[in-house]
Amino acid sequence: MLSIYNKIGAIPLLMLLLWFPNESVWSQYTISGPSTVAEGSSHNYSLSPTGSISSVTWDIFKHSSVNASITSQNNTSAIVYFGDGGTTGSAGVVANIWDIGSNYHFANRPVTITPPAPPSDPGNPTVNNNECGSATLTRSGSPPSGVTWYWQGRASSGTSTSLGSGSSYTANEGSGTYYIRARDNNTGVWSTGSGSINITIINFSAGSISGNQTICYGGDPSTLGNSSSPSGGDGYSYHWEQKESASGNWLIIPGNPYPTFDPPSGLTTDTWYRRGVTSCGQTKYSS
Repeated sequence: MLSIYNKIGAIPLLMLLLWFPNESVWSQYTISGPSTVAEGSSHNYSLSPTGSISSVTWDIFKHSSVNASITSQNNTSAIVYFGDGGTTGSAGVVANIWDIGSNYHFANRPVTITPPAPPSDPGNPTVNNNECGSATLTRSGSPPSGVTWYWQGRASSGTSTSLGSGSSYTANEGSGTYYIRARDNNTGVWSTGSGSINITIINFSAGSISGNQTICYGGDPSTLGNSSSPSGGDGYSYHWEQKESASGNWLIIPGNPYPTFDPPSGLTTDTWYRRGVTSCGQTKYSS
């Protein structure tokens, strides 16, 4: 009991003594490690000095919306993951320290969490082959370590991984601009822009043959010539067909695998001819 006297008299005061471990020493220990980090990255933080440490518990002081956690720790260091998907902002890497004399110490490393940097844009792809209604595109170079380049088809700001990330890509969505975009494997962040190329897809065409003829009864038609050659294919094979009425069925003429055809003489009825051209796994007919 302690009494304090003033002009009024003695006022008894009860003094409560609270015991803590020996007083915290704030300045004896420091945490080293980056003070600015990108969201989605991991970093190592370490204590110094370490000679008098008995035990350490690491922690993160942060707003509830910040996604950060200790992934591993020991008495001298901790690895902190500043996870993606959380609001960027501020946090503190904290060490609760007990030294060999049972003294408690507290150390804090303020950290600012920034949005992760996007990977660099891929270079523009090139056309390796263009026929049969599709083109083969080849990427320019290879992505750096930790980054994948994904083809996006004709989606200018696409974020698809389903079209693959190979060195080549089959463009089969028609003529237009095709894209390839970079994605960071660790943070999931996409590049700001894309590599791109505008292409005109070349479709397989059967070409055309010479036009109609009028001959005498029992006459000899002229050779059906190649007015325009087939194009856009990967090699061509030919056959010829005929029918004897506009609504009749086409019949293959055997033995003439050539781009031109000489009809037989002695025709006594109207006859229609057409040339079949096979390429790209399909058959089309010359007009």
